[in-house]
Amino acid sequence: MWTKTPSGSVFNDENEPVFLSIDDFKSRICFGSGCFVCGKSKNDLNPFNDEHVVPNWLLKKYQLHDTTLSLPNGNKVKYSTYKIRCCITCNSALGKHFEIPISRLIDQVGYDGLDSLKTDDRYLLYKWLGLIYLKVHLRDKFNRLHLDVREKRLAIAEEYNWNDFHHVHQMVFSELRGTKMHPCVKGTLFALKCSADYWTKGFFDYLDLHHGSAMMIKIGNTALFAVLDDGKLCQHFLEKSLAKIIYGLNRFQCIEVLSTLAFVRCQLSPQPVFSTITNRHNKTSAINCEMPARVGLDNIDVKVRGSFMAAMIGEHMKRFPVKVQNLIKEGELSFLFNSDGELINEKT
Repeated sequence: MWTKTPSGSVFNDENEPVFLSIDDFKSRICFGSGCFVCGKSKNDLNPFNDEHVVPNWLLKKYQLHDTTLSLPNGNKVKYSTYKIRCCITCNSALGKHFEIPISRLIDQVGYDGLDSLKTDDRYLLYKWLGLIYLKVHLRDKFNRLHLDVREKRLAIAEEYNWNDFHHVHQMVFSELRGTKMHPCVKGTLFALKCSADYWTKGFFDYLDLHHGSAMMIKIGNTALFAVLDDGKLCQHFLEKSLAKIIYGLNRFQCIEVLSTLAFVRCQLSPQPVFSTITNRHNKTSAINCEMPARVGLDNIDVKVRGSFMAAMIGEHMKRFPVKVQNLIKEGELSFLFNSDGELINEKT
C-alpha cells in the first residue's frame, strides 16, 4: 500500500512521490534545495546533476549554447549555464519521458502544426511546455530582482505565489508517475506560424506571463502557445479571433496573442478547480478537473492586457512615440487587427 505523510504527500512502494502536497512542494522545492521533480535532498544515495532549463537537445539543434537570453531584470545569461537542481534519477526520467520523444515530435509540429499529432502526443507536448515554464520560474529563485548590488538582495521569484505553480508541477510530472489526467486538465494549446522577419532573427524565443499561467515558445518558424490551468477556456473565448490569423506573425503580434491569453485567463469567472485523487490501496492516482457549468469574463479592463503587453515589449517600448506607448499601456492599440477587425500582416 502507498504511504501518506502527515503533510499530505503520497509515496509509492519505491518511496517515490506520487503526489506532493502544496506544503511539501513549497518547503522542499520552492523554498528548499531539493530536486525540482521529486523534492528529495542531495546526498550520497541521491546525487544531483543539474538540468538545463532549455533542453540540451534544443540548444544543440539551434547552436544556442554560447548565445544569451534576457532575464526579467535585464541581465543576460548564457543558455549553457541556465540550469536547475535535479537528481540523477529524475534527470534520466525526464530524458526518457520528455526530451527524447519531444525532440522527435518538434519537427513534425513545425511542418504540419498540431493537427497531425496524435492525442497522446498533444498531451505530452502540453506537459513539456509546462515543464519548461516550471523550470524557468524555479530558476528565478537564484536570479536577482535588482542588478544594482546596493539594492536589497531579493530574487525575481520573491513576488511569486508558489501555490499557483503547484498544479503545473503535479500535471507535468504525472507523465513520470503514471498519474491519469481528466481530459480538461489539458488546457489551451495551439501553434501559429511566425513571419520570416521574426524566425530568421533567431530560431528560439521564450515568453511567459505567470499572472495568467500563459507561455509561448518559438522554435524555428512556429510559435507554440499554452495556458497551463484554464481547462482550454481561453482558447474557446478567443476561437473567432484566432481563426482570423492566416499570416505569419511578427514578435509584437505574438506578444499580443500571449498578453490576450493571460488577460482572458485572469478574467475567467468562475475558474476550473483541479485536484489530485489517490487510492493508496489500489495504487492509482488521477488529476481531476471540475469545470464550471457557465463561465464568463469578470471585470473586463483592457488596461490589464495593456500592462501585460508593455511588460513583454520591455525596452523596445522606446522604439515607439510616446502617444503609441500610452495606447499600448491603455490596451487601446493592436498589432494584430486594424480598426475593421482585419488581420494586419507584415506587408501592410
